[in-house]
Amino acid sequence: MRIVVCIKQVPDVNAYIEIDSISGQIDKDDIVQMVNPFDKTGVEAAIRIKEQFPDTEICILTLGPERAQRAIVDCLSMGPIDKAVHLCDKAFEKLDKYATGLVISKAIQELGFDIILCGKQSIDDSDGQVGPYIAHFLNIPCVSDISSL
Repeated sequence: MRIVVCIKQVPDVNAYIEIDSISGQIDKDDIVQMVNPFDKTGVEAAIRIKEQFPDTEICILTLGPERAQRAIVDCLSMGPIDKAVHLCDKAFEKLDKYATGLVISKAIQELGFDIILCGKQSIDDSDGQVGPYIAHFLNIPCVSDISSL
């Protein structure tokens, strides 16, 4: 079985944030990042499946800037993950949810999959539409807000 787990790097909600006194803006490069907690739950679920079915292959996939590699490393430290894919391109910097779902679905199609796990939403975005968009573009069923697997 091949499981793809989509992860996203989000601002750490416990980190101290400074606002530039001149511009009034937050320097996004200085914000401490973490793996979206809902996505980490997906990684944990994939690892539990692999414990029951050792032939399972787990692939972590993220789309984001160079700093998103830290999210991959964090997930790799959680357990036996076989592969990690980082979609990183300047063209991806300003994608909306629809385009993000399209790009990720194309990558997943190339990787192959039996199950795709996404967190119910990211903590920096409340509507959780990327997972359903991925399912739409792959023309597969989507079940959201699962509380146990």
